[in-house]
Amino acid sequence: MFQIEEILNGRKLEGINYFFPLCKVVFEFSGKLIIRFSDCAVMYDSGLIGRTIFYVSTNGSLGPVLALREMSLDPDDYKVLFLCENVREIHDKHEIQILYKTMEISDDDGQSWQMP
Repeated sequence: MFQIEEILNGRKLEGINYFFPLCKVVFEFSGKLIIRFSDCAVMYDSGLIGRTIFYVSTNGSLGPVLALREMSLDPDDYKVLFLCENVREIHDKHEIQILYKTMEISDDDGQSWQMP
């Protein structure tokens, strides 16, 4: 089984497509890698497009959890993906946190993976 950290580390985020009425978000990475998120409730984006990912985590912070609770949603129903260019940078941090229910990854070779 592969790890999302291994797949994304060192890739450049080239684009994000939002489909808000459907609660879907699509990330496009270098190497023709695409990630589709479904049932997205919260996403924080501080300018990561065009930057290279060097930190990937499936642990989030308290902010998105509080946002879910304010929307009367159960945080335990959602998974977290945190992407960052440089996690040690304090002031000029370029990162994305997304809370979602399902994630599918596909590449240019036609391979596709459904993440648990």
